[in-house]
Formats: sequence, structure tokens, C-alpha cells
Amino acid sequence: MNQTLLGGLKKPNKDITALCRELKTELYALFTPKRYFYNLNKYEQKALQQLRRNTDIIIKKADKNSGIVVMDKTWYEQKIINMLSDPFQSQEDDSVFVKNKADLLLHTLLLEDKITEKQYKNLTKCNIKTPIFYGIPKIHKENNPLRPIVSQINGPTYKLNQYIHELLLVAEAEIPYLFKDTTAFLQIIEKYKNISSNTILVTMDVVSLYTNIPHNEAIEYICEHYSNTLHRWKHYNTRVMAIDV
Repeated sequence: MNQTLLGGLKKPNKDITALCRELKTELYALFTPKRYFYNLNKYEQKALQQLRRNTDIIIKKADKNSGIVVMDKTWYEQKIINMLSDPFQSQEDDSVFVKNKADLLLHTLLLEDKITEKQYKNLTKCNIKTPIFYGIPKIHKENNPLRPIVSQINGPTYKLNQYIHELLLVAEAEIPYLFKDTTAFLQIIEKYKNISSNTILVTMDVVSLYTNIPHNEAIEYICEHYSNTLHRWKHYNTRVMAIDV
């Protein structure tokens, strides 16, 4: 409460005064242009600009974020062509066809009251573009093969993919011994670092893992695990409601 001083004036509440000062500082920061300070000198900046203008090279992040790689453009393009030489690859852009097929599926979900009218409009109203294909080098492997990447940003099923991702967050979090990254793996094996001398460590690498996963079997398992973890939604903060299946 404000305190009354001599002469009828009131002393401002110190907490409210402090809050007003903080708000003033934050508002000032919002409308004040930020000043950027480069950690490179002018010669290093000039070198980066020359690399950017060089059309004979390709600059990409390495696989697993293990660094930046500067590649010969001809070498990179040949690697990409070899990856796309599969005769089963589609030679046509079917983005519009895929978008129409996804919209038809969403309309069916709307009629079955699986999604709301607002969700339907949000998931179907978008300007699509053809997904972008590129490769990132695996510098930790012999001959530095490329990992194929298809960027689905603003692709025909981009919004639908985001929605499904939100629905599966809880199910994913409930997978036992899920290693999200190297740090999580190291934390798990920390308690097993003292092993006997006759212990055999085994590792396995699957070539083209995702393209070798049986679609129907994967969908069946995902739906089963999603249903089995519906009761766990109350323990997580999510941006969507669970769907009973």
C-alpha cells in the first residue's frame, strides 16, 4: 500500500516502482536497434566473403554437427547424382498430388470429429513448395559418403508432419532407454564404465535405416505405443490434445 507523507502526498510502493523500471528498460530494449559486434577482423570477414562468392566449392555442415566442410563442387554434384541414380526414383514433381491427398485425409478426420474446423483450416491452408534435396558429408566415414536430406519445410505435408510430431511427443518421451543424443548415451553408460576384461563391446550401423523400415509395421507399432501412453499425457505439457484411437 502507498504511504501518506506530510502535505498529503503518497509515497510510491517500492515494488511497483521497481516493476515500472524493469518494464521501462525492457520496452526501451525492444525499440532500440541492436548493435552487432563481429568477432572476426576485416581480413577474416573478407576471406569469408570470397569463399561465399566462389562458385567452385560447396560449403555444408558435416553430419552430426561435427564441423564445417568445404567441398569441391564437381565432387559434391557427382555424389548427389550417384545417390539419385536409383531407377525407382520419381522423375516428376508430385507436390500438388501429395497435398491434395493429405487434404482429403484431413477432411475425413474432420468429418469423423477427430480434428476441429480450426485445426482443419490451419493444416490445409498453406502455400506449398517442392521439398529440397541435398547431402551432408559424413567425415567420420571412409570416402566421406553423403547423408541424404530432404527438407520438408513448406512441403505438401509440412503442417501435417508438425501436428503428428506434437501428438507423438509423449509417446516418444515414454520410450525406455531412448538416446536423444551422445550426451544422453554417455550418461547411461557412466554406471557401466567399470567392466570385466572379458567383456565384448558390440556396435551396429544400419545402411539407409529409414528407407528400410517396413511402413505398415512401423505405423502399427507407433499407433500401439501411442495408445498405450495416452494415460501419461497428464504428466506433460503439450500444445495439442490427445486423440483416442
